[in-house]
Amino acid sequence: MELTGINSTNQSYFDPLLFLDGEESDDVLILLGVIHAESPVAAAAFSIDVKGKVGRIVSIYTRPDMRRKKAATMLMNSIDVLAKHYKLLRMECYYTDNMNGLDAFFKARKFDTHQKNNVESVGVSDLLSNKPIQQMLNNKKPSSSVQKIGLIETNQKEALRKKIESNGYGSVGKGIDEDISMVALPRDECSAAILCSAETLETIIVTVMLLVSFTDNPSVTMGLLIEWIDLIVKQYGEEAQIDFYSVNPSVTSFIHSLATPKADVHVMYGEKSIY
Repeated sequence: MELTGINSTNQSYFDPLLFLDGEESDDVLILLGVIHAESPVAAAAFSIDVKGKVGRIVSIYTRPDMRRKKAATMLMNSIDVLAKHYKLLRMECYYTDNMNGLDAFFKARKFDTHQKNNVESVGVSDLLSNKPIQQMLNNKKPSSSVQKIGLIETNQKEALRKKIESNGYGSVGKGIDEDISMVALPRDECSAAILCSAETLETIIVTVMLLVSFTDNPSVTMGLLIEWIDLIVKQYGEEAQIDFYSVNPSVTSFIHSLATPKADVHVMYGEKSIY
């Protein structure tokens, strides 16, 4: 196996192994890959905040048929060298605890890890087996008040961003896919939104970073969700999986009312000091 840097000339070969979600580095973003038999088998993205002296492992992934062959170790060894070169004080990472042994991998490399929040993992087919959802999808009429975020006006995007931030839900990250993220705009006012992205691993996984309602009218949120489910089914099929990153108890309760989560998945955070 051979370690290599990833740049504009070879990134297309490694893209299936890189999960950047639109990530912007603080100062430096370094992409690394491993090749075996002239084929890409693993990749990692390492973001560096030079001023804060923090390194963030944005992505690290090994092709399933090449796991346990030290490809990820090669990537981490190189990241350790970069951390020393940039005189970093700390490294950190986020991952889910069902990601093929990553928790044990990071712990073995002296990361302190703990649970950050929950992920409610639901199959699209499970949502479609919900009879009320079936009925609403069958009776659905196109709504002019529900739009893809990529199609709304700039001032509406800005209003949505301000609402999300002022209500303490974080920010509208660059990792969202504007072709599948949607917003409800009755009377041209942002009333509900679902922000998400999609990626292909062993199956299609649609990651919902935020499902939020700014109205007491449940029909607005349900109308948005029905339009969104219909879009996901048409675009990715019934075999897709949806990971809802729960931001508050009401979202978790809402998802449980629609379908039973497939697995108890947690977002993990890991960090280690560098001396």
